[in-house]
Amino acid sequence: MTYLPDLKRQLVDAVPAAPGSRRGSRWRGRGRALRGVRLVVVLALVLALLTAVALAASGVIEIGSPVKTPSYAPSLSTPDRGMGAVVPGSVRLLVAGIPDPAGGPPWGMRAFKTTRGLECVQVCRVVDGRLGLLGQDGIAGDDGRFHPLPLRVLDQWDCAPGDARGHAFIAITQHDAYASGPSGSRRCSMPGEHDPHKTTRCPAADQRLLVYGLLGPAARQLTYRGADRRDRAIAPSRPDGAYLIVLPDRARLGGIGVGTLPGGPPVRSYRYDNGLVCRASGPRCGPVGYVAPRPPHVTPAEVRAPITVHVSHGQRDGVAITGVELTFAAPVAITNAATSYVATAQLPAACGGTMFSSGSTANLRRGARVRIRLGVPVGARCHGRVSGRVELQTPTGKPSAGLILPPTLTRSSSLTVGTFSVPIG
Repeated sequence: MTYLPDLKRQLVDAVPAAPGSRRGSRWRGRGRALRGVRLVVVLALVLALLTAVALAASGVIEIGSPVKTPSYAPSLSTPDRGMGAVVPGSVRLLVAGIPDPAGGPPWGMRAFKTTRGLECVQVCRVVDGRLGLLGQDGIAGDDGRFHPLPLRVLDQWDCAPGDARGHAFIAITQHDAYASGPSGSRRCSMPGEHDPHKTTRCPAADQRLLVYGLLGPAARQLTYRGADRRDRAIAPSRPDGAYLIVLPDRARLGGIGVGTLPGGPPVRSYRYDNGLVCRASGPRCGPVGYVAPRPPHVTPAEVRAPITVHVSHGQRDGVAITGVELTFAAPVAITNAATSYVATAQLPAACGGTMFSSGSTANLRRGARVRIRLGVPVGARCHGRVSGRVELQTPTGKPSAGLILPPTLTRSSSLTVGTFSVPIG
């Protein structure tokens, strides 16, 4: 409404006064050319003002700078290491138009594939087909702008290995999201968070529960309990079986549950093309449509390899650490993130019997030198030997439905490469 007085004044000034008046004598001396120029200027102002009013009424939001990559985000720049690089042309918007309980830009979910066989998903607000964060709830100084979300801003649990046909199965329940979009870089404190550097609390009314994932190509319907306590049914998008639920949340503690199938509230059940209905609160009966990758055709004898062990001693944050570095020649090539060499070590029973593990994180050709390092904390009174083994772990069978972290979402078969034992204390 503040536009109307200025608009009225500009229109009055643009029209010549009646002949004989002081304003009329001034206009008669300028001629038709000046009148035409001024009318064009006024028309341009009118159009600009009307455009501004229309933009404000339609809720169009100003675009800000892209979201900065946090230090914990995995790298997506090396094709054969870590999670790999983004496969060109694989980025796609799977779900869009999911309303927020308080209004504003809708929510959506996009996915992309990596060169190491992973499928990654991202959930955020959507403006003009782009995912991004809103400048509120401790994001970007609460500037009110829309900040586009780069592909590299994701967590490890946002990715899962594909099956033999490239379909991934993943289920995420997130209690620490807000209306701005999910982020681990807020300047306000969330429920259960005690950070002395955050002097304000995130708005409780903006807390969101996000439930999303990929049910696979055979998923037909998912039923969940809405905020009004009524059951609602949605059709996952094909061929990925993608789904996204956005609800208000009042959880006192934030947290993220990760698995391969949705389990527990607010999801009630999910149904497949063959008519099978799985209850989220009961025994998991999916995923339907999963095709297990073929494991390497090797025998236990072919996987065995001599292991060289190097031990070092030091301290980390005042705690004595025994470093155990294992090296060996890879008996089998590694071509994706779902297959790896994993080393596991166990402290003596007198030291608590705690187990530690670490694994390879890159593609490896057969015969390449593999180095795996284990950092084992050792107490002052801990004496004995650390024993362990190195295994080749490959996916086999259907994915495990438990709450475990990717990229090892599938059950694995293990073949022993070798064992080791070193003294400590």
